[in-house]
Amino acid sequence: MKADDALAAAAGIFEPAQSMALSTLYPASVPASVAAYLHRVVGDIDGDGDDDIVSITKTGDLYTLLSSGNRQMPFIAKAVQHHDGIKQLFTPEKFNNAQIQLHDMNGDHRADLVVIQDDGSYTIAEGQADGTFGPAKAASRQNRFAPRGASQIVNIIDENGEKFLVSLRPTGEAVRAPFRRPSEADSINKVNMGEGNDRVLGRRDRKNDFDIGGGTKQFTGGSQADSFRLLGQAAPTTPHVLDGGQGAGSDRDQGDTVIASRQPMNGKSTLLALDIGLAAYYREGQRQDVIDRLARIAQLTGQAREEAITQLNALAHVKTLARLSHIEHAYGQSDVSVLLTGDAGNNTLGLGRGYAAGGKGTDSYHILRNQSATRAQITLKEQVEPQAHSNVLLDYDAEDIASIRLAGEEVWLQLRGDNGAHTELRLENMYRLHADGQQKSLQHAYVLHTRDGLRITGWPQTLRRAADGHWPSLTPLTAHYIPEHDQSRQAFLRAARPEDIQVEFITPAVRVKNK
Repeated sequence: MKADDALAAAAGIFEPAQSMALSTLYPASVPASVAAYLHRVVGDIDGDGDDDIVSITKTGDLYTLLSSGNRQMPFIAKAVQHHDGIKQLFTPEKFNNAQIQLHDMNGDHRADLVVIQDDGSYTIAEGQADGTFGPAKAASRQNRFAPRGASQIVNIIDENGEKFLVSLRPTGEAVRAPFRRPSEADSINKVNMGEGNDRVLGRRDRKNDFDIGGGTKQFTGGSQADSFRLLGQAAPTTPHVLDGGQGAGSDRDQGDTVIASRQPMNGKSTLLALDIGLAAYYREGQRQDVIDRLARIAQLTGQAREEAITQLNALAHVKTLARLSHIEHAYGQSDVSVLLTGDAGNNTLGLGRGYAAGGKGTDSYHILRNQSATRAQITLKEQVEPQAHSNVLLDYDAEDIASIRLAGEEVWLQLRGDNGAHTELRLENMYRLHADGQQKSLQHAYVLHTRDGLRITGWPQTLRRAADGHWPSLTPLTAHYIPEHDQSRQAFLRAARPEDIQVEFITPAVRVKNK
């Protein structure tokens, strides 16, 4: 048997092939006969940038030829290795070569040998720098998603830094599944009781995902991060009771979230007030009245506070939906108008349109991308604390920030969304106007985090009005690139050293007339 090697010339044709007998590559042993090689796989085993060849026999022997880069002797034969897992695949007339894959599974730029058994279990033998394979190891928490007969394996792909096996079911459906199944703690217990009155205690050791349908629900989560999804149903006669549960060793598990998943059928907006434990519907035209009442309640304690909450619930334009307890975060889907308020802890409030006020603590605001064809407006309001800051997590790249400008004591950002739609993000009460009318001082700092990894800070501490009556521009701001936060390039950047990454962020200087 001979090994041939041909290089493509500059003219676009192959140069004459170099041939050599395999016996010349194996001076110390006799290679298997041509008939014994039932399958071959190709990949860069030693990480030198050139593909190598692995020939496989039915007895599980591996004959590896490494590309040398030498035109006179293009291959280097490695010592024969043995793989018991491959031997098990060679049942007469049933061999499926797709069950043997070469793919970089650990991110070291060397191809690893993946052998998938008939029951869907698998082993990985990692490629070594010397071109050999390490011992075959069975990974923990295996996801046996492609047993023989149930699925036909296609290949292995990379997506966002994770490895997936692609397979085809007999129905023609393509399945993409991760190699490792989640742990018990990462598994999700889905609860959907439909209509009617129900009381459910979720799994304590798993994340619980509750759908809040019709009737009255009393749902209690466990020690993991639970989700409570409001589906836009009419407010029940007796409010739901949604309890995130208490984590072991703590008064709460710090990860439970209530989500307004759908716009209410009655056309109203949704209030999720973590500070007073209330979910309700309200008329959008009455939003400022609700905000003012919530602000007054925040200043009260004891019986006066309880009476003010009762008065809020009694308003004709407010329909109580649920009582909330031990829930730390609140979200509205990007197309759902919401009013979100946090408690004294560190809350995450996410929305695509509406109003959010975090309260005390270091809060994070997740600004969801506008994917509709309509313009959206979001207002954020924080405590007056010059030394404090809040995080604003934008589902937008830096280039999607069309403008940043001062508007009175607020800062307005114009964000470009999908389908040409824009979102106006207002950071309320960010600056305070001095009594002389000539200066403004920063009274709460917002740290912007873009989807492509920029952390934007550097808001001016003091602004002074110019002689012509204009206020100075807020830009340029300071942008720091954080590779691990770059969602668009995470898979690529995991393989790069931080010192090898360079970022240029250039914006034109534009003079904007401010109020």
